[in-house]
Amino acid sequence: MAADAGVFLGIETSDEYTGLALVRETSVLARSVEFTSARHNERMFELLDRLFEKAALTVDRLAGIGVVIGPGMFTSLRVGLAVAKGIAISRAIPLKGLNTLDAIVLTAVNRLETEPERCYVPVIDARKGEVYCALFQGTTRRSERLVQRPTELGSLTDAQVTVCCAPGLPYRTELEACLGGRVSFFELDAPAPELVAGFARIEILAGRADDPATLSPFYLRRTDAELRRDATPARR
Repeated sequence: MAADAGVFLGIETSDEYTGLALVRETSVLARSVEFTSARHNERMFELLDRLFEKAALTVDRLAGIGVVIGPGMFTSLRVGLAVAKGIAISRAIPLKGLNTLDAIVLTAVNRLETEPERCYVPVIDARKGEVYCALFQGTTRRSERLVQRPTELGSLTDAQVTVCCAPGLPYRTELEACLGGRVSFFELDAPAPELVAGFARIEILAGRADDPATLSPFYLRRTDAELRRDATPARR
């Protein structure tokens, strides 16, 4: 069965939600966002089956796949990326990764009616008293992707800024203190999977697909397992 040139799958598993969507051009054919906590691997394939059933499509109809690659929860990112790569490699379907911070801002800009040059700072809880963040002007990133203490975000910009974060972010008081009256908040549970699919569509059709064999999670911080391994003296 020939691939439908307009159907793209979006996969988002950067935190405690599993987000999936199928899009054709600008139309959302099917969408599923479920709070799965740490059970992404248990729920993923059932949710995928339901998604394709709702859209009356099979995997063979895909023209491309978009997947959020991090930063975020280490294990959940691996689940989403492993599924995306498995489908892409087994069926020779183009694949494109999207950074979580970029996906958050893309969702905010899509949902908010603000000036196009507005400054955004997506913030993800990195635990250990730190956050993952970056400065964006519209959807254009203007800083490195960073892992910082919340009290350090005031150095990113002097402009009015919208902080994009999860509703339960524990550092909101610190962010309000360091950014003062120039901050507003946009809360979202997770990046929109349909926008991940739409991003992949644009990039893949422009010839900018990623190599599924080498695409890997974007962590910003080393995992605890890696730190423990390096701290353990090598055995002779």
